[in-house]
Amino acid sequence: MSTNLIELFKNTIGDTLIKQTSGLLGESAQSISSSLGAIVPSLIGSMVLKANSDQGVKQLRDYISSNGLEDVTLIDSSEPGSGNQYDQLMTKGSHALRFLLGENESQVIDAISAEGGLKTSSSSSLLKMVAPLLMGFISRVAKENSAGASGLKELLLTQREFVVSNIPVRLKSIPGISSLENANMSSSINTPETNPQKSNSGMSKFLPWLVLLLASLGLFYFLQKGCNAPMTPPGSGNVTTKPDTSVSTTQAPLETPPDVAAGSQPTSPEPGKSKSDKSSTSETTSELVAPEHAGEAKPPRVTGTGHLKTYTLPNGSKLILEANHFASQLIEYIEGNEPPGKCFAFDEVTFESGTDKINKSSTEQLGHLNLILNAYPKVNIMITGYTSDVGDAAANLKLSVRRAFAVYNWHVNQGIPSPRLQYKGMGESNPIASNSTKEGQKKNERVEVCVLKKK
Repeated sequence: MSTNLIELFKNTIGDTLIKQTSGLLGESAQSISSSLGAIVPSLIGSMVLKANSDQGVKQLRDYISSNGLEDVTLIDSSEPGSGNQYDQLMTKGSHALRFLLGENESQVIDAISAEGGLKTSSSSSLLKMVAPLLMGFISRVAKENSAGASGLKELLLTQREFVVSNIPVRLKSIPGISSLENANMSSSINTPETNPQKSNSGMSKFLPWLVLLLASLGLFYFLQKGCNAPMTPPGSGNVTTKPDTSVSTTQAPLETPPDVAAGSQPTSPEPGKSKSDKSSTSETTSELVAPEHAGEAKPPRVTGTGHLKTYTLPNGSKLILEANHFASQLIEYIEGNEPPGKCFAFDEVTFESGTDKINKSSTEQLGHLNLILNAYPKVNIMITGYTSDVGDAAANLKLSVRRAFAVYNWHVNQGIPSPRLQYKGMGESNPIASNSTKEGQKKNERVEVCVLKKK
């Protein structure tokens, strides 16, 4: 009996993938599940069509090998640095979609969006995550089922009926995919039907190996990072995320922030204070506010000393800033002789309650930081998110990562090279005020910029 790759993929990593991507994209598990039910057969169908010729299957096999997709597995979102692994996965997926779908990519994205009820951006992101995972998965199954160069072709050419019976009607009309029903599959291969002993032997080897693989997902992260351990800002004592410097800095970042926890584990509540006494914290994921042009940053509202100072930056840009506020302190620190490692909290960057959606009032100060980073191209920073202790500690940790990522993503979208930026979340840790008052909680719900490298 033929191996049904659609069912095997679903039963092996489907539930975990749904859970991860649902939180990551801010979509319901039901919508993600429905979309995956369309995505998996569609992508497999594209691979089946390529495998129907010797040249096509060679191109597919070479693409998987040259892009390292055989090693792509589910990401352990509890590991520090997993946010950057999602970035890398999306980059691989973007190229993989162009390879598999070509000019039909936009039509497939729209069809998946309609099928699962997803936003178009979520549909695109989900496809980018699934494509390299699925290609790596199928490559490993092929090697277990049949050794040699013919293994991938042998496996894929038995999938047409599974694909045709599972692919939604709205995708069957898309060029390329529509040809599957009438495609004349090669009959010269030794399929699993004609050699059941070989197929059963392959699956008996594959399943125990797969269980071991899923039990040790962290190993992939370790091997990938290896000797290139991420930097830790002075005084933090926590492992941080670090963008992949091998990726082009012009590559668009994730459209939605990763639902992962980076940094230290959540701290315990204060002695004598029960978590059950706290109000809940929502983890809603929202689209980022469209940034204004950084060069149009205006003088800040006068809220403190009332003393304004004009700063002329090395590239000729000018900023009129209130004394003792975020941007003025940052400029003076960069220009001064103190060593790297100092952190500065944004005083005008806020988010909608319980979410990672940046408030529009924050755009001005984000623009100030963007101007500073452009004026001092050798400065590298760590963006760190914090929360109050209201709500669940694990949820707060995830929210702090999301907020840090939102600020990171804003600046990458504004043209700051991603290798100059790092981000992490620290949740409830390191409070700067008492959480017993609303004012203290507001101060603790902050994002800080730590200078890792100066001019």
